[in-house]
Amino acid sequence: MDFNEKMSLKDMKGIPQLAPVKDYLVYGGMQLKLIERIPMENMKNGGWPVESLFKGLQRLCSIAVSGEFYYPIYGQDELADDKKKKDVHVIHFPTMDTGETHPKDRPFFIVCAGGAYSSVCSLLEAYPVAARLNQLGFHAFTLNYRIGGKGLFPKPMDDLAAAIRFLQKNEEKLGINAANYVICGFSAGGNLTGQWGTPDHGFRWYGLPAPKALIPVYPAVNSGMYGDSKDVKKFLRTMFGNQYEKIRRDFDIDTHVDECYPPCYIVCCKDDQMVPYKNSVSLYEAVKEKGIPVELELGDTGGHGFGEGLGTSVEGWIERAVSFVESV
Repeated sequence: MDFNEKMSLKDMKGIPQLAPVKDYLVYGGMQLKLIERIPMENMKNGGWPVESLFKGLQRLCSIAVSGEFYYPIYGQDELADDKKKKDVHVIHFPTMDTGETHPKDRPFFIVCAGGAYSSVCSLLEAYPVAARLNQLGFHAFTLNYRIGGKGLFPKPMDDLAAAIRFLQKNEEKLGINAANYVICGFSAGGNLTGQWGTPDHGFRWYGLPAPKALIPVYPAVNSGMYGDSKDVKKFLRTMFGNQYEKIRRDFDIDTHVDECYPPCYIVCCKDDQMVPYKNSVSLYEAVKEKGIPVELELGDTGGHGFGEGLGTSVEGWIERAVSFVESV
């Protein structure tokens, strides 16, 4: 499939190979109706990493024609309490095995795009990164989790846990070792990633094995560092409801890092105008204080939403994060 900058999101949704996932390229929010007909050549001026997202889509199309790739996480009997569970799924991006080692000996990655918990922007963040991880010899799974409303939490955490349990049950079919995994997330997905390491909201709470590492990318970490804008208040209401002031501190990741927190590779840029980079610095310092392996890649320019990072000061961060994962 050839992609070009004249294409719109609506055009991409019409690609036959992508029929099972057409509603999840960018999932959620009425605002999508306002942008889905805009050509990509115009969208890139708003910060969309067009070259990168086309690479992700090309990879997604190639795996879509080769067999099963889209896996709903919840069964029909589990939808009664929340119909939005039907949208929770993983997409398997199978490794392009380099032949250097059997893929089962390597960790696999669960990639969680961001979107302020009001959307999941897999097209921009998760798919391109999963495609690059495939090129490096790793399996990757992109996660579409529940979003929106007020008082959303802990539903995204429940979805991540359910996804890992699904992968455990299907590890032979998928060619993975389900206990050997890494979580990588962006912005709100970076918040989800960071929460996964905490004692009261993460893998221990759900009785699941520890990840080999966490890779939070421009993550929302501490609610006191987000600012006090209208958008920030909307974000906090989405996560915790109208009474967010009462519980927000229970979910400040940096204040809940303990000695069992997983190793971390954190990536962000100083010119991020949406999630201040001091969030990442605070998480880095908290993890380092506990003597846990951690690295912070702090670029000068790249802003927010850079995904794979092409053309930014952190270009190549995926390769460096992979080297870190293999070292711990």
